[in-house]
Amino acid sequence: MKNTPMEEINLIEKNAIDIVIHEENCSGCQICQLFCSFTFHKVFAPNRAYIQIDTHEIIPRISFLEGCTQCHQCVKHCLYGALELRENDE
Repeated sequence: MKNTPMEEINLIEKNAIDIVIHEENCSGCQICQLFCSFTFHKVFAPNRAYIQIDTHEIIPRISFLEGCTQCHQCVKHCLYGALELRENDE
């Protein structure tokens, strides 16, 4: 499967489940960061999240920091389909 730059898919592996990133769907709302920071630090603070959203570009850039446990809370609460769970084919 060949993707255009807008359809670039990044994978974060977790056992048999991957987090698939669709940056072109990201609105930059930071709901994923709020849920992540609350899950691990009990505060709503995007700067404390293990998922980072860089909104300095037209299409926000999504990245995961070291310390991410891949609990999938960010995926479960993404309203725009920027994060998706997919079974690993390997």
